[in-house]
Amino acid sequence: RLMDLIVHSLYSNKEVVVSTKSPTSDKQYVWEGEANASSYTIREETDPEKLIPRGTRLTLYLKVCNCSQRDDKGFAHPERIQNLVKNYSQFVSFPIYTWQEKGFTKEVRDSSGSLFCDMYILLQLRNPKDVTTEEYNEFFRKTFNEYLDPLASSHFTTEFWENFGKNLKLGCIEDQANHKRIAPLLRFFSSHGDDELISLDEYVENMKPEQKDIYYIAADSLTSARNAPFLERLHEKDFEVLFLVDPMDEIAIQNLKSYKEKNFVDISKEDLDLGDKNEEKEKEIKQEYGHVCDWIKKRLGDKVASVQISSRLSTSPCVLVSGKFGWSANMER
Repeated sequence: RLMDLIVHSLYSNKEVVVSTKSPTSDKQYVWEGEANASSYTIREETDPEKLIPRGTRLTLYLKVCNCSQRDDKGFAHPERIQNLVKNYSQFVSFPIYTWQEKGFTKEVRDSSGSLFCDMYILLQLRNPKDVTTEEYNEFFRKTFNEYLDPLASSHFTTEFWENFGKNLKLGCIEDQANHKRIAPLLRFFSSHGDDELISLDEYVENMKPEQKDIYYIAADSLTSARNAPFLERLHEKDFEVLFLVDPMDEIAIQNLKSYKEKNFVDISKEDLDLGDKNEEKEKEIKQEYGHVCDWIKKRLGDKVASVQISSRLSTSPCVLVSGKFGWSANMER
């Protein structure tokens, strides 16, 4: 908004020059155009003196005005610019600096430096206890171009995820065309955090080199998820596990299926592969304890589909898992 105001109101229809350079490229490009024109030019910068290390430099030219009632050069004065920033850019979350030349009477040459525009720190980022009534009043007057103070003010905060998290999950479930774009906004509890939520990007970034999939478990509470025996082997390998404790979590994950080429794997289902299977050893164990599995299956009958030897446990004697293509226990509940 501030830049739009400057270009269209304060500066000329002469020319606007934008120079930009990417840190990954040796070339610098220049965009040139007039503020009120419908065309522009883009060229490669060839003047060595105008090259910049990286980033973008925007050059605007003041209007040429011959009227005696208006001095457009005054818009280049640092104090004038700072006032514009205060009036029209209070919602910008990045610091804005003005470049000033400072002269000294000592035997030192003139030097230049950056002076921070003494604008108001965003009120919404400050603790309400630290904001004075005068700051609220001035914020109101500047923002809404009012001369009178507000009748009252109310400063409150709200947690975005607590209020809109379910809407984002619903988007992953129903909006098939955009659910991959919504996925980075999702947040989950995990086995590596206490009560902190993490994103899928953070999970992938923290994955072990030998880890191939994104592991999760769905439960009715964080306590149930943390105490589940399914976590034992993953704790030993220091693999992070997402805790899906909201009823919509599991449905959203199942609709995504994968994230950044990493498949979502439910650790409460059979055939869990942690990448450390030893087929020879498993074959020997099955031969040794196969009759025990048969006896247990016979005793349980149709209550279970099968009884198998597994390496997913370390301290628990047994665990009841769901079928690979069936509902999880949490979903069935």
